[in-house]
Amino acid sequence: MGTTKLPLDSILKQSLALLKGHWNLFLTIFLVTYLPMSLIGTAIPEAELVRSPEGSFPWIPFSGFLFFMCWGFVAIIDTACLLNKGTQVEISQSLVRTIGKVPLYFMVILTLFLMAMLGAMLLIVPGVYLLTVFSLVPIIVIAGDVKGNPYKQSFRLVKGYVRNLLVINLIFALGLSLFVVAEVLVADFGGPVMVLLLSPFEFVWITWFTVFMVILYAFLTGKSANT
Repeated sequence: MGTTKLPLDSILKQSLALLKGHWNLFLTIFLVTYLPMSLIGTAIPEAELVRSPEGSFPWIPFSGFLFFMCWGFVAIIDTACLLNKGTQVEISQSLVRTIGKVPLYFMVILTLFLMAMLGAMLLIVPGVYLLTVFSLVPIIVIAGDVKGNPYKQSFRLVKGYVRNLLVINLIFALGLSLFVVAEVLVADFGGPVMVLLLSPFEFVWITWFTVFMVILYAFLTGKSANT
């Protein structure tokens, strides 16, 4: 499939249709995972202010932040994969089931982060390249489609589409960066409440990108999408 042109318009339409058709499921994921993460995130600066004299890091709120963040991503990937296969999703069962996949997802993301940092130390380009060619690893792992080394699987799937994926990832990163900048600005003027008001929009952006990648993965593996 490496020489086939990516039908980005079709993938975009399918991802938007999936989100629109099952918005209630993703809203539940937001309320259960992303909203608590945002609440904890607004509390971390306060936790730093009341640190012990030894300057200990606020591990408890930070760990909670990471847990809900990873759980949210796992739940989005798992739900999108099931919906794409035409499987009916019981969101409460899905949320309970995906808790067990959080440590695995965290290890994958940590590995990708370390790879990117290593690449960035050499030059910026290697880090960006590694993130691009391994961008499907989280989906492969959470979907349970691991056949040998998931990093090799991801590399083989995207080998002919690195430029396309690079553009897609850069668009997502740019949008996410704008949300981060906006949160910093509104935090200075409006406090934590204003930051929380931005969290639903940030979640929609992240969810759309994740669903888009799931649909893209389905295309690259020859699996039809059922939205």
